[in-house]
Amino acid sequence: MPIEDEIRIAEYIYRRFKRDLLRDFGDIISKLDMSIEDTRSYMRELGIPDICRQCAIETGSCCRRFVEDYYDRILLLINMLLNCKVVNRRLGDDYCYFLTDNGCILRARSDVCVFYLCDRILRSITVEEKMRLYKLIGREMGFLSVLRVKLKRFMDKNIDL
Repeated sequence: MPIEDEIRIAEYIYRRFKRDLLRDFGDIISKLDMSIEDTRSYMRELGIPDICRQCAIETGSCCRRFVEDYYDRILLLINMLLNCKVVNRRLGDDYCYFLTDNGCILRARSDVCVFYLCDRILRSITVEEKMRLYKLIGREMGFLSVLRVKLKRFMDKNIDL
């Protein structure tokens, strides 16, 4: 299904069930949000966003069009529940739908996007830093996985698409 259709479905679910979802899943959403911030904060401390930005200028972004295939209505809905505004335009034909001039617009990202660290990044950080980073990423992915399962059950029970 095209990503634009997945976005439309997620937006419909968000508008229709936002209050129920925030009430029922607010605790896990908060834990996920804090965990995302912990991961991103450490990535900033390690200089990873700067490395990505410089590499994108030199060689183009890793965020290619195929990456958006890892995003479905549930992950997009999670982003909406995290107050993330999903873009409605593509930066370029070859790039992921969610890539902007300032990087990824999404707060909750696919495990493929979060776990991927190119050789340039891996060479710039120590083994200890990698271990700490992967621990933070694992925690974030754990909360994301729990929330995905809960939302899938909610959708199966309440939505006939």
